[in-house]
Amino acid sequence: MLLVTDDRGLATLATSPVSGFRVEVVPAEELIETPSAQPPALVLLDVEQAEEFSSFQLARTLATSQPEVPVVGLVEAGDMEEALALVRLGARDVLTKPVRPIELRRTIARFVGGLS
Repeated sequence: MLLVTDDRGLATLATSPVSGFRVEVVPAEELIETPSAQPPALVLLDVEQAEEFSSFQLARTLATSQPEVPVVGLVEAGDMEEALALVRLGARDVLTKPVRPIELRRTIARFVGGLS
């Protein structure tokens, strides 16, 4: 599973043993420039990065090149425009930040299925 973010707090939460999942943190630009040959089980896509455009570009790229990979967007609470944009681009769900650990864990489990 991949977490696309530059938010250190979110990265720490998602990669901690408490999350119960193996998560790799990568910048959006890296995935756009060199997509993985092995599709991830899930992409958690944080829109609030240094370059928002790359987040939406990545969502669009994943929807066309790897439609089987579920994308879950992460947006600031109350930012409905970004949430709707992600859904239009193919995101299967959107979580608001700050993300509660239990909410993150349940969402990951729903798409990945169980702990890994």
